[in-house]
Amino acid sequence: MALYLAHTIILLGASYAAARQLFRAELERLLTAGLLLWGNIVGTSLLLAGLHRLGEPAWFFRTSLGLALVTWWLMRKVAPEPPATPTPSASCSKPSPLMLAAFILTLAPLAYAGIRIASTYVPNNYDTLAYHLPRAMYYLGQNNLAHFDTGNPRQIYFPLNYNLLQLSGLIYSPPLQVLNFFNLAAWGAAGLALYRLCRLCAFNANAALISTWLALTSTQVLAQATATTNDLPVAAGLLCTLVYALRWRESRLTRDALFAGLAAGLSAGSKLTVVFFGPP
Repeated sequence: MALYLAHTIILLGASYAAARQLFRAELERLLTAGLLLWGNIVGTSLLLAGLHRLGEPAWFFRTSLGLALVTWWLMRKVAPEPPATPTPSASCSKPSPLMLAAFILTLAPLAYAGIRIASTYVPNNYDTLAYHLPRAMYYLGQNNLAHFDTGNPRQIYFPLNYNLLQLSGLIYSPPLQVLNFFNLAAWGAAGLALYRLCRLCAFNANAALISTWLALTSTQVLAQATATTNDLPVAAGLLCTLVYALRWRESRLTRDALFAGLAAGLSAGSKLTVVFFGPP
């Protein structure tokens, strides 16, 4: 557990440090740090799978942090983001204090309940037990991401980016409750991305805050915030894709296009049904 916590804290710090080099706004920095962290886990897993070292914690720890340091070093060479030009879609208005207080006071108990649930119960979703966790454990056991003999085709044919997140927790043998916190983090990331998306679509700050509250408190979203299904992380990734795509439409900066592609790739590589969002 200590090694897992050390890995997570250092990786979060390095990802945020890299994000600070690229963006000025705090919301973009937080979303970028989350994407870099997820991308780091996927990249580490793919690299170690090719070396047949995927199930070895020491290799995973060193490789992941090595990639994070290289990413941070490369981001230092990128020119800072130019100051934003005031536009209707990027106005600097803030939500009213009363609205913001209501938002925090109503979401704080839900977040606390989510943390208590996630830290108490081991993963018990039927899909998780049928193919998500077995898949990650098979990968750790065989030290690579190759197909294996199984009577459940979902364990080998479905996209695997979300399962690699679970693998990153299982490799250090922490309490299984750790796996619940990936979705809880995705719940928070989805809220940040949705608020930023609304602002980029020229909603005022109060309207964006109300939209975010309605999404985060919906029954289906709350139910998955403490589960181990892949729908909520995919939704958060799709929202991030839209955020960076809209930013690129205004800025034409390469970094925005690259992060839109990274978010889209992480989402599409986690669940096949992401293609259903294409027509809308």
